[in-house]
Amino acid sequence: MVGRDGDGRLQPLLAAYRTAALVRALPAEPAGTPLMRLLDALRTEVVAVGGEATLDVDTPDDLARARHRLDP
Repeated sequence: MVGRDGDGRLQPLLAAYRTAALVRALPAEPAGTPLMRLLDALRTEVVAVGGEATLDVDTPDDLARARHRLDP
């Protein structure tokens, strides 16, 4: 099961995976493999999620915006 945010993007870190399926999907040399590429090899159910559950925080500025949004 993988979440889809309000903008329609899959959020692979907001997901639940079966360990055995994830291990089978890993390439022989997994280092550096984008998580989105692993999703191509998995059968997933997409679940719409929104709001604060899908805040994308990659930078200090993103964190500041998220903090303001969660606690104005």
